[in-house]
Amino acid sequence: MQGGRTASRGRSGRGLLDMMFQPAAALESGAAEGWPATGLAVSGAAFLLFFLQTGLDRVHAGTATPLLAAGLAVLGLVGGTLGIAALATATWGLSRILGGGRSWSWALRACGMAYAPALVYGIFGLGARLLLGWNTSVSFGLSGFLWSILPLMAVHENLVGGSKPAAVVLTLLSGGMVLAAWGWLAAG
Repeated sequence: MQGGRTASRGRSGRGLLDMMFQPAAALESGAAEGWPATGLAVSGAAFLLFFLQTGLDRVHAGTATPLLAAGLAVLGLVGGTLGIAALATATWGLSRILGGGRSWSWALRACGMAYAPALVYGIFGLGARLLLGWNTSVSFGLSGFLWSILPLMAVHENLVGGSKPAAVVLTLLSGGMVLAAWGWLAAG
């Protein structure tokens, strides 16, 4: 125990901020070690908030009902956990073909943790939405997702053993798929 907190709890909280500001250093210090569900909880919560903001923006514009907004939030949770797990599995499989040596569980946790910026932006965006009435899905939700590209790139580079070109391709493919899914769901 350190200051009333266990070392692992302190490391997890710091891991989120490290993944946001120093993703390569966070990965080197073990931010992606541990239970894969922890990383997927980060991405699940991030996309729940992102899609909830999208739904609330659509309710405010008169193009959706509150029930649809709730449904979008559920889709965000499912996509942020199962969808990111599927993308992590696919990129892990490709990384193995390219000579990467990371475990599948490492890939699940690291890919989920890469969405830490989207989670932080989602929290602030929901606050701005509820307190100020702003439409926030683009200004906060999309910005948080775009900020997550750098940590995702660091994860992919680590997965493929340091090959930047391979990491760029993996990041473009997985990031593009997530962005396309959001665009399709947001358009309704």
